[in-house]
Amino acid sequence: MNEPNSPNRLAQLRLVEALSSSEHRYRQLLDSLSEVVFCLDATDRFTLLNRAWQDHSGLPIDTCLGKELRQLMPETEYQRWQSLHQAGDFCAEFQFYAADRSLTWFEVTFNPFEVGGYGTMLNIQDRKQSKLALEYSELKFQNIVENIAEILFQIDRNLKLQFLNPAWQAISGFTVAESLGSSILDYIAPQQHAAILDTLMATLAGKTVQLELQLSCKDGSLRWVAMNAQYVKFNQTITGALMDIHQLKQVEQTLKLSEERFKLLAASTTDGIWDWDLDTDRVFYSPRWKDMLGYQDHELENCLSTWHTRVHPDDIQPAMDQVMACLEGHKPIYENVHRMLHRDGHWVWILDRGIALRNAQGVPYLMIGSHADISLLKSTEAALQSREQILDAIINICPDGIVSISQDNLIQSVNPAFCAMLGINAEHLTGMSEFELERLLEALSNHQPPKALAGHEDQIKFCLDLAKLRSHPLFNATTYSHGLARENKSPKIKAISRTVRQLKKDRIAKVWYFRDISIETEVDQMKSHFLSTAAHELRTPMASIYGFSELFLLRQLDSETQYEIIDTIHQQSKCLVEMLNQLLDLARIESRMGLDFCFERQALLPLVSRTINDLLIPGDSRQVSFNPGDKEFMVEVDGEKIKQVISNVLVNAYKYSPQDSPIEVSLVENPAAHCDTQEIGIRIVDQGYGMSQEELAHIFERFWRAADRRNIPGTGLGMSLVKEIIDVHQGRIEIKSQLDQGTSVTLWLKQK
Repeated sequence: MNEPNSPNRLAQLRLVEALSSSEHRYRQLLDSLSEVVFCLDATDRFTLLNRAWQDHSGLPIDTCLGKELRQLMPETEYQRWQSLHQAGDFCAEFQFYAADRSLTWFEVTFNPFEVGGYGTMLNIQDRKQSKLALEYSELKFQNIVENIAEILFQIDRNLKLQFLNPAWQAISGFTVAESLGSSILDYIAPQQHAAILDTLMATLAGKTVQLELQLSCKDGSLRWVAMNAQYVKFNQTITGALMDIHQLKQVEQTLKLSEERFKLLAASTTDGIWDWDLDTDRVFYSPRWKDMLGYQDHELENCLSTWHTRVHPDDIQPAMDQVMACLEGHKPIYENVHRMLHRDGHWVWILDRGIALRNAQGVPYLMIGSHADISLLKSTEAALQSREQILDAIINICPDGIVSISQDNLIQSVNPAFCAMLGINAEHLTGMSEFELERLLEALSNHQPPKALAGHEDQIKFCLDLAKLRSHPLFNATTYSHGLARENKSPKIKAISRTVRQLKKDRIAKVWYFRDISIETEVDQMKSHFLSTAAHELRTPMASIYGFSELFLLRQLDSETQYEIIDTIHQQSKCLVEMLNQLLDLARIESRMGLDFCFERQALLPLVSRTINDLLIPGDSRQVSFNPGDKEFMVEVDGEKIKQVISNVLVNAYKYSPQDSPIEVSLVENPAAHCDTQEIGIRIVDQGYGMSQEELAHIFERFWRAADRRNIPGTGLGMSLVKEIIDVHQGRIEIKSQLDQGTSVTLWLKQK
């Protein structure tokens, strides 16, 4: 073995030190590079990354080493990488993820070998963005050139056309293709050749020149254009634009008018008078015109900008459009209403009218017109429109039906609420006669004829048969609304009341006002039914209590008989208290719609177990058989309310089954749930008396009890309360029963 200080051992240490120093210098060299240097193993995992990677991507080197390449780039980029990798060495552009998951462009040079490969990455994000910006700028410039109304041209030193935009064909009639390569002089009126040659020569001296000239069009006509041109040194061409000024030149060449005659006209009217000389662009405003805006005659300059700068910004363009329509002959007169700024800062509404005078050739040379202040008229009109809009909005959002009838007894308008009451579109009702609508309502009514409401002789009640309504040819299900019908109810009758109001208006003779009173009718019926049923159910225990207490007062009874009477009074009082408590629970749930329920996510198994264990039926020693299943179910419920539901169903199972028959409770799962979430059921099964299908149809009605089982104590409210609580939980109840075979009640809840 080598001694610690032997020559061989020292040589080895120096070699290790040299290698470590060399590796350190190599690492410093790599980290000093601005390009990313990397190595991959055979599985495309990073084995080397220099500091430039972290500088450009923001990702720490130590977290990237050992990661697969596909983890640091989009999948589509990785697929392209693999395709290039199979071909050998490559240099291509790729996008890599940065620390904030944005994408950065790199130009990658990669050299593969048998167990991996090495390469470099150059950040080209700025270059990419510059390229995109340049492409966008070129596209925008091309779009401008192709859509600009002016002719853009380029000619060489020999006056040959090198470039023309599409406006050339629109103005001259010649196509761009047939004109390129031709001399620009071929398209200029001959008498102007000398002038254009002098102008173009001036551009060679570095001047930007302007010239008005006539363009020879393909149809043989001459069209005035204004030329702006300058010499471009780097490609030795003359570039410029030709603007179509033909209409302007025609105006300048043809318009004239006598100002004296016009001033005389201006003095003879209370409206403001104006004229516009299209030849000289001079404008005249009468003193009255200026007075409308709060100025004296000398305080406003007679120029077009005086009018233009005082017109409201939103009104100026429509006004100018109307002016041009008149000048171009599309309209015989100019008429526009716009706002103008008064001296004190408010806006004056002006009715501006004018007419164009034309020469023998039909070319306009003068516009004359008048200004009228219509501010008072506009304010009145605005007030009427506002009132009409408010009334329309009120009628459209009114929940009651409104029908207006004209003087000739035709339906003039109906609001959406009335259409929804009948399910008939407005277009079918408007234009119908008053008599036809009356007959329609009578035809849709049930066997009850229309009659006046009690205490309201001016209101007629119609009871519409919904079966007739839905089968009517004009009925539209999308228009129809149940209105105030109670949820989960399927009414057969819709009750509406009609009130007639006579109007003394030119257009409207009367208005029919319809109100949906279905819910009121239903509530009245329910109130009567409830009072009669509740009174009957409450009378039985009260009569028993009253009778036995009276017996106590009138007779001397032995102690045993007294105990029996007191026990009977106690049982009847208990039944009465139970009935009142259940009525209060039902009323509370219906009035608060479950807002006082305390929903909490909890396990269903402990909840059911506690309910079964806490249940005590006097005189019945049966034990409930509970099968919880092998799963743990979570539900979001009000635990106390669900315990009350289970208790009510279990009490019924005890009461309506023999004492020697079993009662079973189980938790079941519904794989074919009626909704997206899984349903969990609490199934309670007894082998008692059971019910017929006819009896099942009444099970949730308040105070209903089977006739042959009225000797069994009960209130007839338990299942009604169960239904209300399960509805608040957005669950459902499934009941299966057969006479003398028992009943199965499943309370379905949504699993959370």
